[in-house]
Amino acid sequence: MAFPRRDPAIYFAGFTQHHCTYKHVNGHPIDLTVFVPSDLPRDTNAPARPVIARFHGGGLITGARLHPGSFAPWILELARAQGAVLVTPDYRLLPEARGADVLADVADFWAWLRSPQGLQAAVPDLPVDIDRVLAMGDSAGGMLALQAAFMGAPGIRALITAYPMVDLRSDHFTRRCEKNILGLPMLDEELVEEYIEAARSKPGVVLASADIPDRMDLMIAVFQHARFGELLGPERELYPFDRLEDVSRAGARLPPLLVTHGSDDSIMPSSGSRLFVEAWRRWQPEARVELVMRPGEHGFDNSVGADEEWFKGPLEAIVREWLGTGP
Repeated sequence: MAFPRRDPAIYFAGFTQHHCTYKHVNGHPIDLTVFVPSDLPRDTNAPARPVIARFHGGGLITGARLHPGSFAPWILELARAQGAVLVTPDYRLLPEARGADVLADVADFWAWLRSPQGLQAAVPDLPVDIDRVLAMGDSAGGMLALQAAFMGAPGIRALITAYPMVDLRSDHFTRRCEKNILGLPMLDEELVEEYIEAARSKPGVVLASADIPDRMDLMIAVFQHARFGELLGPERELYPFDRLEDVSRAGARLPPLLVTHGSDDSIMPSSGSRLFVEAWRRWQPEARVELVMRPGEHGFDNSVGADEEWFKGPLEAIVREWLGTGP
């Protein structure tokens, strides 16, 4: 996995940024950024603009909303092409937080998005359509986009997940064994213990962002030594396969879904996406779902544009679902 070195001032230059706080935890702000294409006319009488809600990755252990190297170019290109308002939040990270805390952040972010004091207030001179939302994310962020849909978050018309973190009960996450992740040797489990001890020694400490590669070693060690479930928590709602089954049994109709994954992924094995898409088709037989598998490691799309030949067709199809512009 390679994160391209990008100057954020240059990489995000095509957008006006608005930085907002969507909640506080123990006095600590949890922030988000609203990206508005710079060439989009500001006119309160203009048609309302569709919304992209993007969750960053990092295994729930690292990552930050504005890390340019893991912010795939196709996302920015899509926002510009559709004149969409792009919103990306931070959220609390493990092990300082638990999985239930992260889901609470997703719910509170969505409440902010739809509140009169939320997204529309952040861009008062530009009408936004909070009922036309494309929820997306990579890796752990893909899981959070799915969790938003499982919660019944209003306004989600379509979902895109890149190499999503879904198969959390698989051997990769639950079996302690030799795991070659990103070609690295087994890391010392003491690293995990040190982080856990530090988190426990300071209850109430909030960490809501970490610029990759910070804490990448912790994430890899957690996966190698099968400690993720311990940090996440046992609640059934935290596990995407279980959640898919439960909401489907309850009668939920989920949005159309596009999943992309690199077949050589050593952080989130591609078998998880294959099995998840099979489960989605089984539990949501009327929902549109497409899996696009390509050669590559985790983060294989970090330099992929929206016009990439293998990606263009599936992306256009899910955009039509999002915008309601035809089959």
